[in-house]
Amino acid sequence: MSCKIFLLCFVLSVLFSYSCAVAENTAEDITDLCEITASQKDKIFRLTDGKDRQPFEGKHGKENWIEITAPEGKLICGLYLQWTSTPSEVAVDIRNEDHYDEYAVVNTNGYLHEYLSLDHASQVRLRSLDEHGTIPVVEMNILSEGALPGWVQVWQPPCEKADLLVYIAHPDDEYLFFGGTLPYYAVERKLHVAVAYMTCRNDTRYHELLNGLWTAGVREYPYLLGFIDKTATLKASTTYKQWGGEDAALDAVAELIDRIRPMVIVTQDFGGEYGHGAHMAVADIMLRLVRDGERTLTWQPHKLYLHMWEENQLQMDWTQPLESLGGRSSLDVASDAFSCHVSQLGFSVKMKNGKKYRFEVVAGGPLDNGAFGLAYSDVGQDSDKNDFMEHIELWE
Repeated sequence: MSCKIFLLCFVLSVLFSYSCAVAENTAEDITDLCEITASQKDKIFRLTDGKDRQPFEGKHGKENWIEITAPEGKLICGLYLQWTSTPSEVAVDIRNEDHYDEYAVVNTNGYLHEYLSLDHASQVRLRSLDEHGTIPVVEMNILSEGALPGWVQVWQPPCEKADLLVYIAHPDDEYLFFGGTLPYYAVERKLHVAVAYMTCRNDTRYHELLNGLWTAGVREYPYLLGFIDKTATLKASTTYKQWGGEDAALDAVAELIDRIRPMVIVTQDFGGEYGHGAHMAVADIMLRLVRDGERTLTWQPHKLYLHMWEENQLQMDWTQPLESLGGRSSLDVASDAFSCHVSQLGFSVKMKNGKKYRFEVVAGGPLDNGAFGLAYSDVGQDSDKNDFMEHIELWE
């Protein structure tokens, strides 16, 4: 081999090795290596304690701030921030020699989990722009340069042209009663999947909700309609009273449908699965809006499916291994997503027949998460009976 050929091969091998190293370079979580100071020293631990029930916040009406200094040899290239649902704008400043320059304003879009990419900073400061002076951070991760690890959630805006709307009463219902719906349609089929929750009891459930959706492969931020979630009731009528009346609930969901224009909607069992009044109510709302036309909609969905609806039934098989999911099934991934709902693990409820139903994501069973029925269609009946999107022309 000539010297020129050898040199060329050597250069190419170095370039290839470098490109592979760059491709494999994942951002490091340097939170524990950074020096963190704050206006309230005794609350700093809350930023990194892994507990989503204790925000840093700071003192109301005071000038609150958090300052982060990178360790020697490292630079801060991103902040992954988890907020409370308290609206409070926060400025992120980057130190430039002997002073700070404002870089961005965060916590403005209502996303409880937010990632901010930074420009290789050695020092960063967060300060409140809210009149009450709070910085409602629940958890904070500081990242170095490199590709983001999979657990960092970078949310896309809420879907406004939905191929599929999954509309449910509470966080975790989307896995218990819909099985592999979200991983299959969001990841395998790459559709625009909107997820809407009628209720969410508190911020802990909200954080679990986002962690679950991210694990399931959903990337478009969900919709929360903000209705109250009280102790389980066995009557839809009682649930409506808790929600401020039927008109308030119907109007809110009608507005949601008009906003996101779903081709297909999937919702819960008209019997409430195990008899839950909120489950009954969300099914009742969709039947009244989509099938019965109780409100004038500017957008008419083409199909409506209900869990365990007895008419025009179809059976979804969520157990097939999928290459897009690394050889796992959509049900496997849904089970992982459900495990993010830590506050709900280990629970069981008594069904209408007196038997206990344990909260877990499995195939079949008395509340089969693969069993659905077509309650409304303006594109004809299903023939294959194994696909919510049959006969549907998708949004581009």
